[in-house]
Amino acid sequence: MTTGTDRSQAVREARRVLRPGGLLIATMMPRYMRLISTVLEHGSAAFTTGTVDLILDEGRYDDPRPGRFTGGYLTRPDDVAPLFEEHGFRVRRLLASQGILAWAQSEAAALAHRDPDAYQRLLDVAYRTASDPSIHGMSGHLLVVAERPEIQAE
Repeated sequence: MTTGTDRSQAVREARRVLRPGGLLIATMMPRYMRLISTVLEHGSAAFTTGTVDLILDEGRYDDPRPGRFTGGYLTRPDDVAPLFEEHGFRVRRLLASQGILAWAQSEAAALAHRDPDAYQRLLDVAYRTASDPSIHGMSGHLLVVAERPEIQAE
């Protein structure tokens, strides 16, 4: 589990070890997909235990159960590029990893067998729309592609 301070430290360290002109590819987790997954798994308890409020208000998710996704510090999509930019990166792309297919993965997999051409075209559309900010908040992960510029103003 990381906090905002830990996250900034990780980005600073990535910039320190990456050579000028190098690319950083990182993922971050938005809040809303985790929130919905938590409610679907835990039902009313997600509300009565304060888990939903913790995700919404602080971006924190904690699950002490062994063998489970243990937790994380979740983000708002609008906070991602500024975090990397404030540490000297130039954000080239911000992509929704599951994109428009996030809630239709099993149906898309079935389409691959039923109509491979339609499946491939649907994947192409998902890729083309992955940078659309309107879907970033509902993605399971955001993929950040950032460059450490050749010349840094220190």
